[in-house]
Amino acid sequence: MSNSIQQQPDACSDRKALDQKASPYCGYPGCREPAPLKCSRCKETNYCSKECQKDHWKFHKKLCFAPGKKKSAPMPPAPPVPLKGSVEDDEDTCIICLDNVTNAKLRPCGHSATCKECTLGLGIRNEVKKIARE
Repeated sequence: MSNSIQQQPDACSDRKALDQKASPYCGYPGCREPAPLKCSRCKETNYCSKECQKDHWKFHKKLCFAPGKKKSAPMPPAPPVPLKGSVEDDEDTCIICLDNVTNAKLRPCGHSATCKECTLGLGIRNEVKKIARE
């Protein structure tokens, strides 16, 4: 169990040496004292005193890993699953009525997202042609 702490460099003398991720205040919950000491294992959590570091160790050790030895990254979230009956669930479903099969193609773009009835209802009759279905 490595729960010792090290003296941090003086912020005025060497700003680049400071870990920008770490808070300048004590990492012990409820303590907002300036924290000149840093966890010697993870180098990320700061403490104002050895007492605060020791009291916090029970909780901090679960998240404390030496640089380069962190646990593997969590799995990325699963892609969203389309709802049953949603447009994503059936790409051949009309996006207007959500009932009929898309059977109209718009000119000149060629998009096919609506049924003939809904497309004609949009008032763009000259832009529609029937899609041959197998």
